[in-house]
Amino acid sequence: MRALVGFGLAALLTLGGCVVDPYCVICGDAGTSAGSDAGDGGGDGGDGDIVIRMDACAAAPEQCNGLDDDCDGVIDDGNPGGGATCSRNVGICREGTTQCVNGRLDCMGGVVAQAETCNGMDDDCDGTDDNGDPGGGLPCGTGVGECRRGTEHCMGGTLSCTGGVMPMAETCDGKDEDCDGMIDNGVASTGSCGVDTGECSFGTLDCVGGGFVCRGGQGPRTETCNGLDDNCSGAPDEGFDLSTDARNCGSCGTRCGGASAMGAVWQCVPDATTVGRCAVRFCLAGFHDINVDPVDGCEYVCDPAGAEICNGRDDDCDGMVDEGVSVPAGLCRSTGACAGATASCNSTLGRFVCSYGPDVEVDAAGNITSESRCDGLDNDCNGLADLDAFPLKGTLCGNGTGSCRTSGMLRCNPTGTALECGAPAPLAPGTEICDGLDNDCDGAVDEAKPTPGTNPSYVVEPMVPVGAYYVYAYEASRPNASALSAGTLNTRACSRANVMPWSDVTYDEAVAACAAAGARLCTESEWQTACQGGTPCAFGMTSCTTYTAGDCNGKDFPGSQPDTDGVIATRSLAQCRAGAGGMFDMSGNLREWTQARSPGVLPLRGGSFDSVPLALRCDFDFTVADGTFRYGNTGFRCCSSTPP
Repeated sequence: MRALVGFGLAALLTLGGCVVDPYCVICGDAGTSAGSDAGDGGGDGGDGDIVIRMDACAAAPEQCNGLDDDCDGVIDDGNPGGGATCSRNVGICREGTTQCVNGRLDCMGGVVAQAETCNGMDDDCDGTDDNGDPGGGLPCGTGVGECRRGTEHCMGGTLSCTGGVMPMAETCDGKDEDCDGMIDNGVASTGSCGVDTGECSFGTLDCVGGGFVCRGGQGPRTETCNGLDDNCSGAPDEGFDLSTDARNCGSCGTRCGGASAMGAVWQCVPDATTVGRCAVRFCLAGFHDINVDPVDGCEYVCDPAGAEICNGRDDDCDGMVDEGVSVPAGLCRSTGACAGATASCNSTLGRFVCSYGPDVEVDAAGNITSESRCDGLDNDCNGLADLDAFPLKGTLCGNGTGSCRTSGMLRCNPTGTALECGAPAPLAPGTEICDGLDNDCDGAVDEAKPTPGTNPSYVVEPMVPVGAYYVYAYEASRPNASALSAGTLNTRACSRANVMPWSDVTYDEAVAACAAAGARLCTESEWQTACQGGTPCAFGMTSCTTYTAGDCNGKDFPGSQPDTDGVIATRSLAQCRAGAGGMFDMSGNLREWTQARSPGVLPLRGGSFDSVPLALRCDFDFTVADGTFRYGNTGFRCCSSTPP
């Protein structure tokens, strides 16, 4: 076992420096003998009492490492590794010696290499000053005014801005050389300028607009007569002769001829007592000296025009206006209310003025004005009494509306200021009928029951009740239809006897005409029921079960007479009546539109003046047409769900 310990010690002796108890390699416990074998059970029983200190070591040569390598209790003693020469004498560098400090070797007493800076020296000790353009490459300068930006470079130990334009001293050239944002600022004046003779004074040459300008002084001015040397020539008022100058006569500013003496040509003449005095030389054309007063000169303004006439002027320039003029003959109007007028010269107006009587209309100047009164007189003397102001006088007029209107002539009202109608009072309103006239005089024509107008009267159509509805007694006609004409008004449908029915009509026109009358087209069922008269009649005639030629206007009408095949007035044939209520012409005359059987299928019932007996039957429903169909044998009648 001790052999093993010896091997361990040998190993420990090869370790680094000591820290504690460097001289004690194997030490026993405090209560056990270091050489005792007790406690190991015999033989090598002392092994359990031996302590190997891991912080103990054997001595070694001292090194510069911050340790006590030689185990003498002093760290890095003897400057281990020091004393050698370090650095070199190049650039700013200087030689020194190495010295162990704090566990490392430092070069002491010399200067070592540093990063190169722009200072004119070799900081990195490579034998070249300021190599690598230290601090260079950054932009520099300004772009204001005449300056331009450059780039900084190390030159001669100093950073210099190169490649740009730098500020310079400002000069008077309209440019910003010092690059402070202001042009020609701070440029000093270059001295005085001008003259100081008479009213002039020196100024200074200042930089203005890129050049030197004389400012602050007074320069020469045009010479005026004021006792001063305005043009700085050294002599005041030169060029003015106070003895002959009519604008400066005797003294500066004394002008010959004032406001009250216009029209004269004045002159300044020398005077024994003054330098000069004003005198009239002659009168200008158009000026006259009427009062022969030298103070006001040629005081009367007048341009001679010849002999005196009536014009408000002094034509002969004698100081009098329109004197002795003669009145021309026939100057004034003499017709109408102007008879007996006289004329005289009115100098204020500058013309002859006629004096008219009170019935003549004139303005403030005496001129005849357009007639404005309605009095039966020719007030403006033009040969027309009242008609130029009231051209409608004597024309037709009326009172009232519709059928109540009466007729008369327009005449002057009692005050003579306007026209009034001489027609009698309106007639009394009547009952409205379907005739294209306003029978009840309320401004509405042929109004239907739903829209009666202001007068409650409306058209009550002849209609026949058939069950729960009502049917026109006659084929529909226009409001202004007559026994010989179908009329022209398409405003609504009418049910009237003894007039020509409305033919050549489309389906939509028939629908609109019934609607305007407050009604509608009959359905096929309504039409057929009305035609059959509530009984099994075959035709719309008094002998309804059998056909009688000539009872209705069919193709065989008028019986034994020549066949004309044309439409006739409603109710022309008394025997062509359907049912007890009397609905006429349901068979023949015009075939009649009824409400659409289906879209585009529009039935025509009853036959017409050119139909054979079969087509005149109440139940004949073969004929249909489209919405564009119209013909001279086609008409309609209206139905209503309410009584007329």
